[in-house]
Amino acid sequence: FLGFIALILSIWSLYGHQDRHLSRKFGRFEIHRHPSNEQICRIKLNNPKQRNVLSLEMIETLIEAIETNYKQSRVLILTAGDQKVFSSGHNLKELLTLGKTNECDKVFNRCTQLMLKVKQLPIPVIAEVYGLAAAAGCQLVASCDIVVAGDNAQFSTPGVKLG
Repeated sequence: FLGFIALILSIWSLYGHQDRHLSRKFGRFEIHRHPSNEQICRIKLNNPKQRNVLSLEMIETLIEAIETNYKQSRVLILTAGDQKVFSSGHNLKELLTLGKTNECDKVFNRCTQLMLKVKQLPIPVIAEVYGLAAAAGCQLVASCDIVVAGDNAQFSTPGVKLG
């Protein structure tokens, strides 16, 4: 157990909040690999204007990013570019629009697949949380193996009644 904690602390100190990294931007998120250890993959949600909502597009993109990167990594770190919000959960506007066409199930099914994928990966997944993780954003955090919460981290599963 102490060896595992030492590994996590060494990863954390190695990666920390340094700005020197290799990165690729993919619209609403970024993938970073540390130059001295490319086996650490940091996936950063980066849509602060919409509070990193888990829209269908974001969910699909996260699944693709995880599937593309986990085999060459020893650890995945999920984080957000915004220090105020990790993720505010599902995109309620999108769900209201899709509800009119009965396609909400697609969003919820893909979200379930994302959470299961994170949970079932053969490598550790660390959530680095600053700010609010609400609803499905909190569920994403709970799916990770380890959560490192900043001083301003908040977790909420408020539930919403639509209709």
